[in-house]
Amino acid sequence: MKKTTYLLVIFMAFYSLTYAQCPVTPAPGYTCVPDVAFEQALIDFNYDTEAILDGRILTVDAIAATGSLSLPNKGITDLTGLEAFINIDALNLSYNTGLTTANLVANVSLTDINFEGCGVFSSLTVTGLTALENVNIYGTVLTTVDLSTNTALLLFNAQNATLATIDLSANGSVTNVNLRNNNLTSVDMRNGNNANTVFRSDFNSSLTCIFVDDATEPNLGVWIIDGGSTFVETEPACATLSVERANATVFSIFPNPAKGTVTISSNLEENTRLGIYDITGKLMHSNTISFGNNRLNIGALSSGVYLMRVSTSTKTVTKKLIVN
Repeated sequence: MKKTTYLLVIFMAFYSLTYAQCPVTPAPGYTCVPDVAFEQALIDFNYDTEAILDGRILTVDAIAATGSLSLPNKGITDLTGLEAFINIDALNLSYNTGLTTANLVANVSLTDINFEGCGVFSSLTVTGLTALENVNIYGTVLTTVDLSTNTALLLFNAQNATLATIDLSANGSVTNVNLRNNNLTSVDMRNGNNANTVFRSDFNSSLTCIFVDDATEPNLGVWIIDGGSTFVETEPACATLSVERANATVFSIFPNPAKGTVTISSNLEENTRLGIYDITGKLMHSNTISFGNNRLNIGALSSGVYLMRVSTSTKTVTKKLIVN
């Protein structure tokens, strides 16, 4: 028992010593790889020719790596050392579920990156990667990502992520965008390529305005969006739309056209003044309504078009009422 304990102590001391070989400033010719799972994966796929789990790899081994670095589902949580792999053109780190961040600015040859299924992944830096074509962040918790310098981008898949905003106005080559089921409030697609883009943003209940080059572009007709989303070209158009929708929720009239009686549904908490005016502006009926459904007798009104106006101390909204 004493011998076993002694050997264990020696092993732990050796393990600590070997990992101490790669401090903040590594030895000349080496690159630190402190994540055990990351280095083990590099050893398993012959990217670490020393094949010793010591927290570092030869920098020449990293530089010599080309093509795709594919390490899915390896339990990697720290990508320190990846910066030395300057000649790889594809990176697959999908389903490394403990991975939270990736800074890829040194990996200038990348064309494809895949972080699908990295469920706590919240920060991605791809600034300056002008060759980057395909980005997959499906199932991550990224709330935003800056793609403004990735001018070669063709495909962006962020389905089931948590994006709040995305700006693809600088990505004039993009042809496939999947934003399904995020938390989006703003999408900017004014990149000059809407006619050639496949796009979806359904299941984003808070997304009102999708900025596009031309709201009459025929291809927008096959874009998959929520019923509450609208294509607009400018910020003022979006602001106007938002005001209109806010007013639309103040009160509604049904049925409309109506005869005899009409129901007015109001979401204003306080008692609200209501007036019905003919087309000359003459007040034909006045009343007050409260929150919820209010049934109103309009039997005294002749057939025609009227304006119904509700007013509070801070808001006045007018809608058309047609009486049969």
